[in-house]
Amino acid sequence: MKTPPPPQSISHTEYDPFRLRPITVSVETQKPGGDEDLARAQLAVWVWAHFLRLHELLGGSSNHLTVTLPLLQATGSTWQVLFAIETEHEIHIWQSFRLPGSDTLLGCYRIMAMLRELRKWSETTFYDWFLGSLLDTTTV
Repeated sequence: MKTPPPPQSISHTEYDPFRLRPITVSVETQKPGGDEDLARAQLAVWVWAHFLRLHELLGGSSNHLTVTLPLLQATGSTWQVLFAIETEHEIHIWQSFRLPGSDTLLGCYRIMAMLRELRKWSETTFYDWFLGSLLDTTTV
């Protein structure tokens, strides 16, 4: 059986707009009254694929990664911020906080502020970790 070629993407998806841009935050949306367990399961699959792809990019190391990945789950007008952390043998997803109220102006401003902070984290902390980790594997 022939082994498939490695993915031609820096992210855990072959979707063209994301091939050359690392995904930093996974987002799952559900309509009001949607199944939060199903949304959480989808985020778990995505974050597992995300960690797997990061391991592949970093030379297939079996060591757990030191980065914490933020996740967003929006169900109706309520947003939840979660964090995924890889330990030696598993991935833990921790719920951090809820942001109620994208149905109010104040709630929308809170969500915009949170998204701006996640963007700042992506452009600084994650970017520095990602680039530093890649350089470590290419210079070894």
